[in-house]
Amino acid sequence: MAMAGRILVVLGLLLMAQQSLQLSTRHPLYSTIQKINENARFSFIAILGTSETNEKAFFESSSFVPNEYQPTIQLAGRTIHIGTIYAANVLYLTTGGSTINAGIITQAVIDAFSVRLIINFGSAGAINDSLSVGDVAIPKRVAFTRNINWLKYGTLDARVRGHLKIGKYNTPQEGENFLEGFDVNEVDVHKPSSNSTKYALWLLYDRYLLEIAKTLEVELAQCLDSTCLHGEPKLVVQRSASTSDVYILNFDYREHLFWEYKVSTVDTESAAVLLAAKSNGVPAIAFRGITNTAGKSSDDSNLSYLGSLNAVTVVIAFLAKLPVPYLAMPNF
Repeated sequence: MAMAGRILVVLGLLLMAQQSLQLSTRHPLYSTIQKINENARFSFIAILGTSETNEKAFFESSSFVPNEYQPTIQLAGRTIHIGTIYAANVLYLTTGGSTINAGIITQAVIDAFSVRLIINFGSAGAINDSLSVGDVAIPKRVAFTRNINWLKYGTLDARVRGHLKIGKYNTPQEGENFLEGFDVNEVDVHKPSSNSTKYALWLLYDRYLLEIAKTLEVELAQCLDSTCLHGEPKLVVQRSASTSDVYILNFDYREHLFWEYKVSTVDTESAAVLLAAKSNGVPAIAFRGITNTAGKSSDDSNLSYLGSLNAVTVVIAFLAKLPVPYLAMPNF
């Protein structure tokens, strides 16, 4: 990277760190967290897992070195693990596996700590047949596909992309249905430095971080004990992902999401984490390990834990690739 480019990266990261220091002096943890921030010398990379399974895989990697003086702190009902990976200050926490939980804890961490980067990793269901259990997907963008208008009977506009007409799925043949159907709303995206708001279906991940992710070369685990996947797992930078506040087991809804939105994966947290990050000007990236096929049968369903293990492998490899401005940005 040219010198001018490096300077711009550092200045941008410093500005983000300043914006994130928002914890009220009346907060019961104010003194403790201030001390953690001051002792850290450098700001934090926040790594957000989505479940206890992800947390188990993260700590099995042995890459995380706990802070000697303050290894954990309780914040908003979660345990925040404080430490380092490759000498970079890291916060690890589990969001709680739902859309609202993910958004709440992301904002709480940004408010409390000097956060320069968010890495969101966890499990996902594959709805693109090119992805299998054990693969790791890196989305370029994500949509919250359950922010819906449930429509009055007879008002669905077939020209609106993404609409779902329930009568289409009547059995034994399609027809009309008083439940009608729904279409999807865009979400409000607030800019951190102004009162302006834009509306968007797709939330975009940080382009610079994605460019780094594209250079990763990692060996992913194919076996658990003596049982192995039918194919070699792969790392894929994919175009689109879907976040929903429902766990998808229905094959027809899976197909609807794929054909209407061309998404490759579904999960319950990514869009919420990214929206909170964007609202605070913090760059973010996601790594989703494929643990199921969202309503479609898989011969490898008993090896779902490999999705979590492989996602952690990619996170650690990504941290090793980050340039100095991300790994050692001065704290405030």
